[in-house]
Amino acid sequence: MILRKGKSAYEESIDIALNMIEDLGLTSGERAKLFGFPEDVGDNAENLRQKLKIRPSRDAETRALLVIDIKVRLNGIFGEQAEEMRRWLSIKHRQFDHESVKSLMVSGDIAKLQQAIRILSLATG
Repeated sequence: MILRKGKSAYEESIDIALNMIEDLGLTSGERAKLFGFPEDVGDNAENLRQKLKIRPSRDAETRALLVIDIKVRLNGIFGEQAEEMRRWLSIKHRQFDHESVKSLMVSGDIAKLQQAIRILSLATG
């Protein structure tokens, strides 16, 4: 990862993940939940970004890196078809115990994010 001047690897991963999450169509409350905050913390992207930077944590960094991995794998499957990607994220899948990838992401559960990556890796290699 190439760091921008004055940014730590943590800040850079948070920024990248938040931008990717926005591309995936998650609401502000869903973005907050993904990072382990109550829904109202994510009332806007900048508020959530500041909370994450004020209170850095290994969990937040892990979640950010997992989101980046998920988005890269989805890009490998769907390319630039953002609507198809968003639609697929909302479909309940048998492989995820009839949950959607989006619900796994929004749960904020690191093990569920890792499960999503394992399933996506079957499609992307």
